[in-house]
Amino acid sequence: MFKLNTLILLGAIGCCFNLFAEQYLGLVAGKGMDDTLIQSGSTSGANVKGFAYRRDLIVNELAENFDGLQWLSRPSLALDIESYNLVGHFDAETFETSIFAIKPTFIWASESSFWFAEFAVGAAYMDEKQFEEIQTSSNWQFAIHAGTGFFVDSASDWKLTFRYNHFSNGYLDQPNPGLDFVSLNLLYRI
Repeated sequence: MFKLNTLILLGAIGCCFNLFAEQYLGLVAGKGMDDTLIQSGSTSGANVKGFAYRRDLIVNELAENFDGLQWLSRPSLALDIESYNLVGHFDAETFETSIFAIKPTFIWASESSFWFAEFAVGAAYMDEKQFEEIQTSSNWQFAIHAGTGFFVDSASDWKLTFRYNHFSNGYLDQPNPGLDFVSLNLLYRI
């Protein structure tokens, strides 16, 4: 049922925006992480698969409208809507969870190369509170990602991004171990 709700919500949100804005659809593949960075506990045995939708909201206008931002080259703002499925094994038990995330994403692209960087903070819903060693206090989480990527082709139809993804409740409640994974996102302009 969660996957059907995700598709309905993706469609509804997509219809609410300017029809002429650039849109991307994509696939996500990733791997869980150990507790080296933010999360406490390991999900390094987890495999991540998912789908992504991106709609550009503001392109290049950020630097034009705010003094002092010209050094950012080509800053833009997009809305990312993503659905992930994580499957992992811990203590001879299989764990699976789905995550649905909506994130405003700030993107800084270079005028002179195909490279870009991005950072996002948004909201996420995890359908299970327990995943491998990670036990969250609620299903609702903050979603954060930081990544770098490049345009695969000169027409900028394809984007490939390497991301660090973090989900936590921002210490609003305990426990708050966080859940981290790295991912490759391949997006195609539709």
